[in-house]
This record gives sequence, C-alpha cells and structure tokens, in this order.
Amino acid sequence: MSLVPATFTTPWGASATLLHRAGRNDYNVLNSCIGHDEYHVGAIGKAGGTCIDLGAHIGGFSVAAVLSGMNVIAVEVLPENTEVLTKNLLAVGLSSEHVVGKAIHHTAGEQIIMCTGESDTLSGYVHEFIGKTVHDYDHPDAVRGRMVETTSLVKLYEGVNHCRILKVDVEGAEWDCFKHVPDSVFDRTDYIVGELHMVSGLPHGTTPMDFLALMRGKFDDVSTEFGELGFRAATEQSGVGIFNFVLKRTGVQ
Repeated sequence: MSLVPATFTTPWGASATLLHRAGRNDYNVLNSCIGHDEYHVGAIGKAGGTCIDLGAHIGGFSVAAVLSGMNVIAVEVLPENTEVLTKNLLAVGLSSEHVVGKAIHHTAGEQIIMCTGESDTLSGYVHEFIGKTVHDYDHPDAVRGRMVETTSLVKLYEGVNHCRILKVDVEGAEWDCFKHVPDSVFDRTDYIVGELHMVSGLPHGTTPMDFLALMRGKFDDVSTEFGELGFRAATEQSGVGIFNFVLKRTGVQ
C-alpha cells in the first residue's frame, strides 16, 4: 500500500498533513470532509466537546472535528482503512485508543458477515458496501464477504456523558443501528449528521421520513439550513438513493 502525504486546510484556517492511498478516492474523501467541510463541523463543532464518527474511513471527518477543537471516537471496521485512519489521527495528536475497529450494529460483541466492493470505481475500493450483509446486496462489485466483530451505540456511549456530534456514514447500516437506539443515547446527543442510504432490503414503501421517525421526535430536521436536501424533500423527490442530512436535538442551541 503506497501512502502519499497531502496537506488539507479547513474553511476556518486549520491545517493538517495526512496520508492517503495513491490511486484511490482517498484524497477526494479527505478534501470533501476537511477542505469543503461536507459535514458542517465548522458551524456545529465550534463549541468543542466529543464527537463519535461512525464509518470513519481514513479519518476525514475525525480530523476535521479535531481541527475544530473536538475529542473524537472513530469507528471503522476495515483494517485496510483503520491502518491509515490511525496514522492520520496520530498526525493531529490522537492515539490509536481513539479508533474502534468494529462494525456498527444494534448489538455489540457479535460476529456478522459484511461484504465490501473491490472495483476501483468505488470510493476507496472498500467504502461503499459497509453494512450490507451478504444476503442483502445486489451490486456486482460487492463480491467479498468477511466476518467482522460488532459494536453498538450503547457500547460506544459508555463513559460519554455528552456527544456534540454523532456522524453517520455506514452505507446502509444506519437503519439497523438507529432502530434499536435507546432514548438515553439520543438524550446525550446534540447533532446527528451524515448520509442516509436507501439500500436494498428495506421494506417496500420505506421513505427517508421513516428514518427520521426512528429519532422518536427528539430531533428536528435542520438539513435545509445547511444546504442539504432534508428528509421531507427527499421523500417527495423520486430517485433519491443517498443524501446528506443534519438533525438537531430539540431545544439544543
């Protein structure tokens, strides 16, 4: 694996020199999260605090959060990603103890089958298919199955009294994960940001508003305030498969 350094600068002027894998989409992922602040860390995370990064890949969001003054728990299941993720977190002062090398699931400590894509057209080769189990996928590039260990939001929140940002980009596993989240987790979270994936295997007629309903009325959809589509608009717009969202717990400033 050939690692190449590059320097990325946030819109608020903080910089970091990170590693990415030559010939993959890593550079674009890092630049999107850090250079373009895709997940709005500059606005949401400026108050500091803790963030949990589900689907950390090689650390784009995690590094952006650190550069805004936040502490980070980075969750990434693929060893080929966690190796680079760990190096990039070290570059901004965080140790490997901040990396959780497990798959997000509704239950911690299980062994599940996960499939990943191998095509070089996919983001980072193994970025698109996290969370889609072997019996569920229908993409010709999703060809590798592997056993992985799971963690859960309940487990991750042990010892976390307050999470300023919960970032979610887990390629469809968000449906399973949030369906089982207890109120105690939601009540300790200010913002949830990320990508929603309308993956195969969801019940017929499922819409993005069904995902918002998993928040049990505790969060307001403020996506449009940040230039994103919003759950209702996504539901009404046909053909939407993936979109970014920003949710804010009711009453949070």
